[in-house]
Amino acid sequence: MRAANALVTAPGGPLDGRPSAALGRITGLYLAGDWVGPEGMFADAALASAAQATEMIVGRGGRSISA
Repeated sequence: MRAANALVTAPGGPLDGRPSAALGRITGLYLAGDWVGPEGMFADAALASAAQATEMIVGRGGRSISA
């Protein structure tokens, strides 16, 4: 069964529209998933965005947002 029939490789391709792991409007909220970040598809993208979100959280000192 085919899951995808194309590889995302061309500059200016569909990766440009994907959101970053940091959601700029809400401090302390991060995204991870196969539709997040500038690299990869499926599991590669999900793990890369999770790693990016983790680095951002650690960079903040792991502080949680206060309500």
